[in-house]
Amino acid sequence: MNPRTRFFLFRLVNRLLWPLILLILVLVWVFYRKARPYFAERMGLSAGMSGPSRMSAEPRDGCVLFHLASLGEAHASKGLLIRLSQKHRLLATTTTVTGRESLAVQMPDLSVSLAPLDLPDLWDPFIRSRGIRGIILFETEIWPMMLLTAIVRGIPVALVNGRLSTAGFGRMKRIRGILAPLVSGIDPVCVQSSRDKERFMVLGAKEDRVFVTGNLKWDIPEHDDPDLSTQLDSWLKGTEVSAFGQHAGKPFRLLLSSVHPIETEAVLETLSHQERWAMPIHIVIALRHLERMNEIRPVLARFSHVAYRKRGVTDRKDTETPSIVLSVLDTYGELNSLYPQVDAAFIGGTLDPVGGHNPIYAAKAGLPILIGPHIDHIRDLVDALETGMAPIRLSGADGMCEAIRKMMEDPGYRSLLGKNARSVFLSQNGAMERTLNRLVPFWERAGKGSVPS
Repeated sequence: MNPRTRFFLFRLVNRLLWPLILLILVLVWVFYRKARPYFAERMGLSAGMSGPSRMSAEPRDGCVLFHLASLGEAHASKGLLIRLSQKHRLLATTTTVTGRESLAVQMPDLSVSLAPLDLPDLWDPFIRSRGIRGIILFETEIWPMMLLTAIVRGIPVALVNGRLSTAGFGRMKRIRGILAPLVSGIDPVCVQSSRDKERFMVLGAKEDRVFVTGNLKWDIPEHDDPDLSTQLDSWLKGTEVSAFGQHAGKPFRLLLSSVHPIETEAVLETLSHQERWAMPIHIVIALRHLERMNEIRPVLARFSHVAYRKRGVTDRKDTETPSIVLSVLDTYGELNSLYPQVDAAFIGGTLDPVGGHNPIYAAKAGLPILIGPHIDHIRDLVDALETGMAPIRLSGADGMCEAIRKMMEDPGYRSLLGKNARSVFLSQNGAMERTLNRLVPFWERAGKGSVPS
């Protein structure tokens, strides 16, 4: 069955099901408040009209769609987006609201919206109304109706920083019959590792179109916002003075980075049950999803001093000087500037069986990195760090105490771990240039194509 026939059949089914789809959408709107922000954008309406640039890409001129998933990908793709937007007209879409809002803040001159639901009757008018000449997908954002619409319209599609986790690969293999004709049309497929190359080929990518270019997450800007870094350091110091006193020595600062509620509670419970530490501990908590803050409030309430970034100190109790104080980052967009202010970082999603989140900013800051057993999503990053003898691997939350105690008692050991992590970070640069080089033929095809009408 050729792509046009597939597209016609899917669109026919889509239109037959519209009464049911509309009913579901109404129910979602009524009963699921979290789905309401940018709801029109989910329907392919008002897309790209919210930023200062508004219509930075007029339909008559054409543009390239850059699609990514969520908050982590918004941070990881920033450098590439900056480079591409210097020469090309771009429209960025995201799957999640947090990704959309982060990208809009990071790049205010870029048109940003949520991607439409993956229905042919939404993607086709979206592509035509925006004059999209090409599509670049980031990591694993493979949406069947988006790709099928692009194929029928003759729009070239590229994929950059591609990766497939074991779980994701297993799910996609089950629908390989649907995906293979779509994936085979992506050119180029720029992937992070040889393992990802093999997996994309199993899904239908053509071998001569798949290139191992490395992980773009390693190619992040060297310098952070100095004003924000100063603000964050002042916030932490203010918390420490309030909790430990004006003349107390500097505590050991541990960042729980992009953590989930279950592992946050496990770490806090483990550390709080230790009777004696060589120095006070300042734990800085950065949840992966701020909307889940209420899930950790019961465990936070057990500590005598909890300070929030926006709300200030809210849980102060009149007790003796604590051995552990907590600071909670209740904002988005500030985590990456927080790494240089701490002494070590635990990478979230590795105790909870999520698969792990990005450890690269910790390596960039030259920090000792603590990582749990669940690393499926970041396996190649962890492999690189372990080759450089950088991370401390934990089998569970119980191992956290021994690791922290050793770093407290042996500053040389702590310094060596940080230097190793920093060395790995510096050695992994280069994915950006390799990716840009592989995209050159894609831009030629996108430039020659006619604007969809």
